[in-house]
Parts: sequence; structure tokens; C-alpha cells
Amino acid sequence: LQIMLGWNNKILATIDTVSLDEPTKILTLEATLSNDRDWLNSAAIEKFWLSDTNTGTELVPKSTIVSRVGGKYVVEFNLNALPEGNINITANARDRYKNTTSKLYGTFKVDRTPPVIAVQYENKDVANTPTVYGLENLVLKVTDQLSESKITRVQLFGGPTSDAVDLSWSTTGKDQYAIEYPRVFPSLNEGESYRLVVTAQDGQMNTATKDVSFNYLPSNLVTLENLTTLSVNKALKT
Repeated sequence: LQIMLGWNNKILATIDTVSLDEPTKILTLEATLSNDRDWLNSAAIEKFWLSDTNTGTELVPKSTIVSRVGGKYVVEFNLNALPEGNINITANARDRYKNTTSKLYGTFKVDRTPPVIAVQYENKDVANTPTVYGLENLVLKVTDQLSESKITRVQLFGGPTSDAVDLSWSTTGKDQYAIEYPRVFPSLNEGESYRLVVTAQDGQMNTATKDVSFNYLPSNLVTLENLTTLSVNKALKT
């Protein structure tokens, strides 16, 4: 019976780079172990993993070794497997002598929830408003708990001429927008309504759409109640 013993506390692995491909959410780690080609593979890196920097807890994504050439390792982690939230990530590597090395990546934000869109008129939801006077008085709100969000499109449909137009908008405050006045011809008849479709997107490409219907009259329209006058056979003058 022959037993071989070995130890190493001088030639340690290094994590050279940790980088993220934003569209795919693939984190790539490049590591080096200079004596990786030792006899019986005894000095190889046996494990790569990610941990929560704040707690030290190992994170869900498992490592995939893409290449291993001359002591140079390229390893990938799919961060799509992480739960939602802001996670501070540290990359780790351990060789077969149980020496461990780490490198801080930093905070990674996971957001799979689309933004929330609200369309309001006079501080009330448009759904609870029978008639909107002036589209410029509508307030569009777009909120997202984890990412910055923005409006990407506003469309208006309906009315007496069956309008289908794209509208412009401007920022009026944090997460709040107003519609630029459109070139449309609103109906003066009851029962004819418009549809407003608002599309928004957050920083992680989650998209939401809000579709609301309402009656619309221009804000400069003057309406008078019925007048009671004496019966005369000539035109009245003021």
C-alpha cells in the first residue's frame, strides 16, 4: 500500500476578472492557477461559486466551466436564477488543497416585475371619471420598486373620426408625465369615447401596458345651461 501526501499554501489560485453580459445576465469569471497541470491533477481548482457578500451565503447559480487551458479557467454563472432584489455578489474559487480566493463583483439587481402605470385626472383614476376636459390635464404615473422606469409610447384611439395617433409626452416630476396636446377633433356627442394606451419599460426591459377609456372634451369648450327667455319674434341683441 502506497499513500501519497501533498500540501500547498504558496501557489494559490487568483480570480483575475469578473464581468457581466447585461442582455443575457451571464456572469463570467476568469481565474488562474499556475501549477494547474501538476501530476494527477492534484492542484486543480475544484469549485467555483458565488456568495452574498453581506451574509456569506452561497447563491443559487451553479458554475459552468467553459474552458480550462494551461491553468487558465473561464467559468460562467447564469444570474437569471437569482431571486428578485439587490444582491451584493462575491465570486469564489477553491483548489484541491482547500485554499480559497475571492473577488468582489458588486451589486446586481434582479427585477422581473413590470412597472405599474396609472392614468389620473383630477387626482382620480380615469376609470372613475366620466369626462376628461383637456388631455393635457391627464397625469401619467409610472413606478417600479427595483428599477428606473420610463414611458416608451402613448397612443390615442377613437372619437368621431376614428383617430389613431401617437402622442408626445413630457416629464412633470419624478415618475410623472403629462401628454402634449394632440391634433385630434374631439366628439361633442354623448357616448363617443377615446382609448388611451400607455406603454412603459423599466431598466431591466420589463414592459407594461395600461389601456383606459374615457369621454373627452377640449378644455377650451364652453358649455351653457339651457336659457329661459321671453318669446319674441325677432333676434335678441346684447
